[in-house]
Amino acid sequence: MLKISEAEYERIKAASKANKNNRVAKRLEVLELRYARKNNAEIAEKTGFNKLYVTTLIQTYKKQGLEEYIRIKQTSHRRNMSEEEEAKVLAQCEEEAEAGKVLTAETVRRKLEEQLGRETSTNYVYRVMERNGWRR
Repeated sequence: MLKISEAEYERIKAASKANKNNRVAKRLEVLELRYARKNNAEIAEKTGFNKLYVTTLIQTYKKQGLEEYIRIKQTSHRRNMSEEEEAKVLAQCEEEAEAGKVLTAETVRRKLEEQLGRETSTNYVYRVMERNGWRR
């Protein structure tokens, strides 16, 4: 069983106080419970994590250190284009629709693909339209 020293525990508590992210708080709770000499089953029961994941979290902390352990690895959703670029493409589509052309999701998809330089899914098109207040 990997143990956490008093000095490590003080750093964990300080990080816990400064933290505002719920996911990071849950991971820090695992370390605090380990310091309190709880085993993996007890920690898993208290946190709702799987016992094997508890082991992985503690090993990750020991290998990488506190800074890497609490770093938020996913900061946002990956976007193909900025909101402004999406709005610009949709504005072009809207101009064509006002000129009398039939506007479909496929038309919007072709415009987006032209802008991106690669193929996209229909789901992406519908998400772009929804983000910009368009409906089917």
